[in-house]
Amino acid sequence: MAHCLCLYDAEGRIIVFNRRYCEFMGEDENGLLGRSLVEVLRRRAAAGEILPDPEKYVASILASVRAGEIASVEVPGANNRILRVVRHPIEAAGWVATFEDITEQRRAEQERDRNRAFLDLIINNVPSAIFVKRAEDRRYVLVNGAGKRFWGISREAMIGKTAEEVFPAEEASRIEVRDNELLRSSQPIFDEREIVTAAGEARMIFSRRITFRDRRDQTLYILGVVDDVTERKLAEAPIARLAHYDPLTEVPNRTLFREQLMRELSFVRRGAKLAVLYLDIDYFKNINDTLGH
Repeated sequence: MAHCLCLYDAEGRIIVFNRRYCEFMGEDENGLLGRSLVEVLRRRAAAGEILPDPEKYVASILASVRAGEIASVEVPGANNRILRVVRHPIEAAGWVATFEDITEQRRAEQERDRNRAFLDLIINNVPSAIFVKRAEDRRYVLVNGAGKRFWGISREAMIGKTAEEVFPAEEASRIEVRDNELLRSSQPIFDEREIVTAAGEARMIFSRRITFRDRRDQTLYILGVVDDVTERKLAEAPIARLAHYDPLTEVPNRTLFREQLMRELSFVRRGAKLAVLYLDIDYFKNINDTLGH
């Protein structure tokens, strides 16, 4: 058998066992038959293994067996092994126990948990706001620490919610439009725009959003990375004003017009509407000819 097996009588003495049981218990098979489980555990404890009190441990097993309970527990084995023990009571004859070595499984789980904790530590300390949401229902499944600070709302209040349930209606509508565009194209989207946070504060952001797909090419998640560039934009504002406004009249120039028009047209391609009003001013050509454009 791949598993070890042992049959105990009603007093906890060993009456049948296989070779695997000897290996896992670290005992000589010639000396196990007829010995009590308490004695075996005492010897292991005396050899330096960290075990529960043998008398109390076996007493709890006997009480469980006499109550007719089937139990599944994890116990330490020899050589730092971890065993899953399943005990089946046998009427008037004690119980039979099977032992499965789950050491590698537990080590793999511990390694997985360590990796998960490490990744969580990294993600939560990234200065950019990061979010992940399911593609099928657009509900948030991950928000890091920077996202919590940026949006001004706890992760618990965002996880499991949609944008409509978290953000103001206008911002939620824009998010929906952009998610639809991302899912249609399946290409990463990079852009810079103004948003309204859940706290109602206007901020300028630079965002990058991509999708994750499975082996069948089905979109599973939407990942977004958002950087708050409001302060940088404020610092750049005086320089930008010189580039976008006429120094004589303070009127926005054609450079700013083109930039704003292109930005708005990007929303038109996502379903928004846009109107442009054109005004002609009589004799303004004289101003241009004498004072410059």
